[in-house]
Amino acid sequence: MSSKLKKVKFTGGRGEQFLTIVRQRVDLYFNQRGIQRYASWSTHIKVALHFALALILYFSIIWQLFSPWILLPMAMLLGMTSGFIGVNLCHDCLHGSYSANPRVNQILGYAYDLVGLSSLVWKMTHNAGHHTYTNIPGLDPDIDKPFLLRLTPKDTHYWFHRWQFLYIWLLYSLVGINWIYYSDYAIIIREKHKISRRDLLIFFIFKALNFLIFLVVPMFVMTLPWWQILIGYLGYQFAGGFAVALVFQLAHMVENLEFPSPTEEGLIDRPWGEHEMFTTANFGTKNRLLTYFLGGLNFQIEHHLMPYVSHRHYPAIAPIVKQTAAEFNLPYCESPSMTAAIASHWRLLRDLGRNE
Repeated sequence: MSSKLKKVKFTGGRGEQFLTIVRQRVDLYFNQRGIQRYASWSTHIKVALHFALALILYFSIIWQLFSPWILLPMAMLLGMTSGFIGVNLCHDCLHGSYSANPRVNQILGYAYDLVGLSSLVWKMTHNAGHHTYTNIPGLDPDIDKPFLLRLTPKDTHYWFHRWQFLYIWLLYSLVGINWIYYSDYAIIIREKHKISRRDLLIFFIFKALNFLIFLVVPMFVMTLPWWQILIGYLGYQFAGGFAVALVFQLAHMVENLEFPSPTEEGLIDRPWGEHEMFTTANFGTKNRLLTYFLGGLNFQIEHHLMPYVSHRHYPAIAPIVKQTAAEFNLPYCESPSMTAAIASHWRLLRDLGRNE
């Protein structure tokens, strides 16, 4: 975390009371029912099914059990399945909410590294950066993007941003490749003085394993031309990257949310709990199938207020959060469906691109 981030503070006050009360009420919910805040048996089964599907798809592809025209959509489905493993298992593990045992969370969290990303970098950028400084320009890594995109009203406007609502979908499909081959390394290099040799070794071992499993092995085992295998690999990356990038953007890059900037003294003029209610949104929370596959990421408000709670419980605690927010006269932003959230995201990108 940069020194700039360390200087930013949130003001105290009523919002902290909101956060305290909503967490107390959720704790009471768990205590009254005698359940823990971690993953349940149904979550374990879901994760096991995702792993089983990933293995079936992977070996069906490298053993060429189907024609090349079928193998490409299978590779894309494998990419999406890898994303489902990330959001249903790894995301909880890296927040410490999957298991009560930190060691279990750490080990299972390495599944994130196995699919090519870095659990270490994720903790630095997502846990420490995004969750603390949500939607704050220059501080939230999720909206602090290159000049190709204008994601906040504070970003410099360029003429080509007028078309960002069209070309951003292509950029979303490149997110996975960017993470795996560029941004993870850039962050490791930038923060290397804070990283232990053990963590650096783990980082590079998993990067090599991912390259070996998903590119080298298919090149040696499959009898297809190398360029067809490369197309399949890119299809795998494009599908997985697009799905994950879009889901995370729908929680913070939609209409009616704010992008507050700190004062010259480094203050955000709201308590942190209140700040999250103005910068985070839910979508499609009535859709059980969507919640199942997205690992509860459509319940982003609940996740941001209580990242230590497994996504398994978000549908149950959402009414508690919503009621408490109403009592404190705080917003509770939500889109009725994923389609509505995508439309809102599209309109926001269009307006930002027009400098409106």
